[in-house]
Amino acid sequence: MTGAPEDESQSIQILAGGNPNLEAEDSENFSAGFVMTPPVVPGALTFSADFFHIEIDGSVASLDPQFILDNENDFPGFVVRAPPSATDQALGIPGNVLLVNTSFQNLGLVRVEGFDAALEYVTPRTPIGTFTLRLDGAYMDSFEQQASDAEPVRELIGSFVRPRFRGRAQAGWRMGGFEAITTFNYTDSYEDVTLAPKVGGKVLRVFPKTGRIKIQGVNLVKRHLRATPTTEGEARAETCGSGA
Repeated sequence: MTGAPEDESQSIQILAGGNPNLEAEDSENFSAGFVMTPPVVPGALTFSADFFHIEIDGSVASLDPQFILDNENDFPGFVVRAPPSATDQALGIPGNVLLVNTSFQNLGLVRVEGFDAALEYVTPRTPIGTFTLRLDGAYMDSFEQQASDAEPVRELIGSFVRPRFRGRAQAGWRMGGFEAITTFNYTDSYEDVTLAPKVGGKVLRVFPKTGRIKIQGVNLVKRHLRATPTTEGEARAETCGSGA
């Protein structure tokens, strides 16, 4: 738990939950966007885009216990340890961890900036039905976070499960009481720097770009001949590798 090679695995207590000493967050938000619906295109075409900037001071969050242990000096009183044994003192390591406080706290700064965009097109009705195509994307330009006043401001884009880009493509078909929709989700790669073993002196785990396909089916509902999604199947394949 201390990161020392002499460490042994052990069970510890985690204190989680509310905190009566919390203070209100101070937030400043700015967003701007537009929506376009060109009338010259047959059917219905809609394009929208938004820019957002969010800044929060004194953000309320619960920290991961491993992060607290890795930065114990920056969170005094959050880690309760047993007195070091003679062996601990000889090895120069602290006593065993008894408890880690992960209750909600007022942390430091959170600053997020990025773009959202969406494109949707619905065709005119045809003899074989109506078709729909929708594309959604979110690009995160920056995600800065400060865990406490003693911690530096860290850029987390591309790490800690905060990919730079997420996207979704959806295609649909409808005819009478029948409807079919297929969805493809895309998540950009990111690095997990806390869970993997060291590679070339650096703790690193790379999650490659992945996609997920979701197919929704429909059934007829008795006399009304309406189709509603009742079953859903998913197919997902992910691989995980390591890199220096």
